[in-house]
Amino acid sequence: MKVLIVDFDHYEMLYSLVKCLQHKSVDLCICSNEMFIKRLQALELAEGLTIDWVVSNTPADLLSNNYFINAEFDFSILNTIYSHFQETKAWLQSFNTGQVILTVHNANFWFKKGTRYKVFKRPRSLQHKEMLDLLKMSSSLLVLSDNVKKYIKSKYRWRKSIIVFPYSINERIQHRVVTDNVIIAVPGVIEEARRDYELVLTLFRKLDVKKYKLKLLGQPIGEYGKRIADACEEMVAHGYQIDLLKSPDCFEQEIAEADIIFAPINIQTSFAGIAETYGLSKESGVIFDIVRYAIPGILPDTLTVTEEIKPAIIQYSTTEELIKKVLKLSNADELNIMKKHAVEASEKYRLDNISESFFEALSTNK
Repeated sequence: MKVLIVDFDHYEMLYSLVKCLQHKSVDLCICSNEMFIKRLQALELAEGLTIDWVVSNTPADLLSNNYFINAEFDFSILNTIYSHFQETKAWLQSFNTGQVILTVHNANFWFKKGTRYKVFKRPRSLQHKEMLDLLKMSSSLLVLSDNVKKYIKSKYRWRKSIIVFPYSINERIQHRVVTDNVIIAVPGVIEEARRDYELVLTLFRKLDVKKYKLKLLGQPIGEYGKRIADACEEMVAHGYQIDLLKSPDCFEQEIAEADIIFAPINIQTSFAGIAETYGLSKESGVIFDIVRYAIPGILPDTLTVTEEIKPAIIQYSTTEELIKKVLKLSNADELNIMKKHAVEASEKYRLDNISESFFEALSTNK
């Protein structure tokens, strides 16, 4: 079996796909940017595995690449296509793609049509027409969770198959034993649209400065990000334990040292001007941080989470409820119970389990 994977933007998911397919000794062609390809080439790969590397930055680059003139694949996985839809169509028509599997990260962005006279549905634009054509050319969709799968089937009546594949896999990364401090990590860039960082600081002002430590694992963006970073510095001057991410290269180590992940997500968001809802039409990356690092999470109760993750999640509806639940984590027994649930939930996302189910889905799809 030979599989083509195209991804220019999501290294973690590209990594997960490569690890799962190479676990089954599938021959691969990887089309991605130079930085991602160099990182993948540094991995320890399965013996005898054949990988062709095609450096590109957009689907337009692929259209002009001679590699594909006589290329043949069993499956072509388009993992992140956000632009150049017309070129993507032309490229797919120029060689033997096999079954085309299109990853949908934002369901409404792909499916939602415009309306005319409040009755007639039609593509939102010429670009959206090209996107809808790509959906027609695809034999299957790939989504990140059962929740998104159910949403697409219910809202948009998609009749072809949908494969569920998580953004990250669990590779049993070791995390620290509970000590005197409870380390809470907030991953993601510090910007107003994504997370409620004012709530993070409100929470920490109610906690014992000797028992809790905060790690903000993302770069401050714009005036809002700067204001949050300045507020953190002021709190540090008053004895609070707060660390800001020094470099993106430190993210992996910093989050692996945390006891719990806090993500005060703004559930309603948008992509390219189209409204999306985390947990329904798209998935939050924080869910997969919980999976990958086997660390429990704190999330708003308005976020829909999959059943297997629920035991590893603390959910809250009000600031007061959040504070009460976080205060309980200073009890090592309470925190260790949550960590145990996180490890159990994460085991379902182990490489061998995900690889087996994904390979089975591909084989069934033939």
